[in-house]
Amino acid sequence: MAVVDLGRPSALGATRRVESWTTVFSSAGAQVEVVRLLDECAAAPHHVLPAAVRACLLPGRVPESAMWRPSRLRDRLAALDPQVVVVTTARSFAPGTVPASARLVLDYVDLLSANYDRRARLASDPARAAAFRVLARRMARFERWPSGAARRVAAGAADAAALGAEWVPNVVTAGARPSGPPAHDVLFVGTLDYSPNVAAVRRLAGLWPRLQEVRPGTSLLVAGSRPTPEVRRLVDEHGWTMWPDFASLDEVYGAARLAVAPLTEGTGIQNKVLEAAVRGLPQVVSPEVLAGVGSDFPAVVARTDEDIVAEVVTLLDDPVRRCELADRGRRAIDDRFSVQRWAAWAAEVLEEARTPGTSGAGATHGRIPRLIP
Repeated sequence: MAVVDLGRPSALGATRRVESWTTVFSSAGAQVEVVRLLDECAAAPHHVLPAAVRACLLPGRVPESAMWRPSRLRDRLAALDPQVVVVTTARSFAPGTVPASARLVLDYVDLLSANYDRRARLASDPARAAAFRVLARRMARFERWPSGAARRVAAGAADAAALGAEWVPNVVTAGARPSGPPAHDVLFVGTLDYSPNVAAVRRLAGLWPRLQEVRPGTSLLVAGSRPTPEVRRLVDEHGWTMWPDFASLDEVYGAARLAVAPLTEGTGIQNKVLEAAVRGLPQVVSPEVLAGVGSDFPAVVARTDEDIVAEVVTLLDDPVRRCELADRGRRAIDDRFSVQRWAAWAAEVLEEARTPGTSGAGATHGRIPRLIP
């Protein structure tokens, strides 16, 4: 089988999604080939703008797909002759590129039209905001377009429901926490030039003085690549610790007593929540973050800044409750996000590809199971 991805090295979330697909289908017994469009099928620079204009006129294309050549992808997939092709996001899709003999899984990943709308609201530059609004409209048109895919899926639970797609989350493998006591109280992890994460750091800065009044000396570790000047300034102003580079996720998630994810913008599944849970780190999250993993995921939900302060203080001062949340988080990963759980879904897709006339319309694996308390 083949996974088709745009292949931007800086897109860590997309890289994580491709890794998840590779793990799941490999565990189901498939040989997986990853086609990275910007490496293997890139368009010449002078072709990009005309192709983007044409893509704006076609319901089955989005402007971002102008960065690669559909004819090259068609030839590449014809040479591979896969039984199943997973295409990650509309950016990696063009009609007629997937062989008729292959079973197409169209992975929206998240509700990108809403993602672009939110990024338009966060953008400080008017031109950038206008560009995001254009992308949002074109993506919304694609999301309504009848693609003819055998399976339509998304990574975020709420996004899958909004798209009428199956929910297929990222899978998580077991992590480990260092045996020693953590050096920090609170942890925030994320790519630190991604506007929803920057907004979350800004939000933490706004509530931090109140948290210090209630619980003086509480410490925060901000970890993530490519921090913006604003993020660096906020870290310095509040006496936080920053790790822009780190050796392993185990090291990061083992460095704090609890994690926070106070994002109010952004869509899809937040990998930071899964990585914290598999390592037994209790979490305080916003409702927007919880929507990606399912409403009954074992995390403390805080809607307002005052709620965040209260819940963080309560958890830090209650080690028994932290341990209980940590145990429930690990069980949630085993029940809903394990490789074994989703390898069964991949095996079903592979079997459909081998059996002419089968359809994925009645599949049940994408329904969100209730978690064991």
